[in-house]
Amino acid sequence: MLSDAAVTEADILAGRYDGARVESWRVNWRLPEERALIRVDTIGEIVREDGAFRAELRSGQHAMNVAKGRFYQHVCDARLGDARCGVDLGAPGMAGATCDRSFATCREKFNNGVNFRGFPHIPGNDALMRYPEAADALEGRPRVR
Repeated sequence: MLSDAAVTEADILAGRYDGARVESWRVNWRLPEERALIRVDTIGEIVREDGAFRAELRSGQHAMNVAKGRFYQHVCDARLGDARCGVDLGAPGMAGATCDRSFATCREKFNNGVNFRGFPHIPGNDALMRYPEAADALEGRPRVR
């Protein structure tokens, strides 16, 4: 059982319960050895509401919604100035610089195309969904009839 006396505000604010495992058991209290594990969750977001803390319980299925790795997308997934980007925001002329995460901006505005962390040349949905035409290139060569 979880007692509010055992849970302190300092522990919550320090993140000591973030991702903690929570087990729900069905127990025969007359014979406690007769028990069955019903489900296992983890503590997600904890918020203060009406003077009390409320914890979100996340099922094991939640892990399937968490992004892992990188996405193939046209835009860059690095943050301007981070180690993956490589742009020195302390350099002259970079104060207040912004980036729209496009390859053109990376190449032309920052001269940093070599560090672009997107995939600008993959076909978009429009190319994938259209019908083939007789003039389409096959393996880089135009179709010969």
